[in-house]
Amino acid sequence: MTSYLITGSSGFIGRQLCAQLQQSNSKFATVSREAGFLQGVEQHWHTDLLARTLPARLLTGVDVVVHLAGLAHQPATRHNIPQPYFDLNRDATLRLAAAADAAGVKKFLFVSSVKAARYNPAHEPNDETMGALPVDPYGLSKRQAEHALLDLSATGMEIVIVRPSLVYGPGVKGNLYNMLRGIKSGWFPIISGGGVRSMVSVDDLCAALISLSEADSTANETFIVTDGEHYTIDRIGTAMRAALAKRGGGLRLRDRDLRRVAALNTGVRRRLGVALPINAVIAKLCDSEIYSSAHLQRTIKWRPQQTLEDQLPAMVLNLVASGV
Repeated sequence: MTSYLITGSSGFIGRQLCAQLQQSNSKFATVSREAGFLQGVEQHWHTDLLARTLPARLLTGVDVVVHLAGLAHQPATRHNIPQPYFDLNRDATLRLAAAADAAGVKKFLFVSSVKAARYNPAHEPNDETMGALPVDPYGLSKRQAEHALLDLSATGMEIVIVRPSLVYGPGVKGNLYNMLRGIKSGWFPIISGGGVRSMVSVDDLCAALISLSEADSTANETFIVTDGEHYTIDRIGTAMRAALAKRGGGLRLRDRDLRRVAALNTGVRRRLGVALPINAVIAKLCDSEIYSSAHLQRTIKWRPQQTLEDQLPAMVLNLVASGV
């Protein structure tokens, strides 16, 4: 039986991955900065991967590491400091991978991000061949970690790079959570038009991670993971309102109205040196980011089983349970 070590096990993806491993009676240990959260785990390591020295027995008997721990993508503001991204997403990843290699671990799955490559709108959908370096510290830290890990693979440990698109499901945070909360509260507008985005459910992503951990012919490969659906802001908003049993009243906007606001905001910044930090939000609402997981589906038998509409009832229940 394969023995796993799951880092970032207390996070959004980590919790679901551990739940799926428990359902299949897999043997696994967990690592997080939380003292413990899941019943039935054989070994939980309460440790910070930023520490220069890892626990001596952390990797003993481990066959596969699924490395989820990392600093998540944050909206760009003047308060963001780039270095923490590189400290955790790159440097801590490489220390863990080197220790895993020395301990005889067979496979190291690094959960990176589609943000590890700069999006190219001229080649939609983007796939693993898109090679331009990202400019933001989150994406660049992930990309630098990918490159260094693939160099490490020459020693014999299999390296698998996994780049999820935007992940949805119960417990999600970030923009999807804020949008769902905003629609529930009645302040988020109805937006028509806009770009198209790729996403994937947390359940399907975790199933892909388990399949990749068990598959042959995946060494030193990079895989994008999406559910194959195309989500517009209109589709997302309509689905959220249906799940919340909300009518379509309130403020209505078109994507071109939002683009005009962004252009005006840019003009203000050029003239006065200050502006509202809204352009990144508008870009997320209006721009397209379409990815392909064809390479993953050619390599293993994994196929996505869910859409956002399937997951929204559970996402709403989670939102209500949190008291929002």
